[in-house]
Amino acid sequence: MRNPETLELKEEKGWEKVALISSDYHIPRIKALFEKALREEKDKDIKLELDYVSAEEKVKESHPGRYDDIIEQAYKTGDAQKRLKSEKRGLEDMEKGTYAEREFQLEEEK
Repeated sequence: MRNPETLELKEEKGWEKVALISSDYHIPRIKALFEKALREEKDKDIKLELDYVSAEEKVKESHPGRYDDIIEQAYKTGDAQKRLKSEKRGLEDMEKGTYAEREFQLEEEK
């Protein structure tokens, strides 16, 4: 696996701590990808403290109650459900060793 750009920036900038902010549905796959990348770079002894931050939780924390219903409704949409399935499939593929390490668009369900 190619180093995620964050690891390249870490080296360039000398960062020791990084917070990765993303949607709740995306965090498990981001975490799995970084753990894999760090395992593959173990000979480089990369020291990096990663914090995975939920964008939804940050919004809720910053604006209590204001966006809770909107976020909840967004996760119930068909597109969100497709994304959740895609993320789950991505994690399963990583565990099986069949994950496609490329950018892709969601496939239309048939």
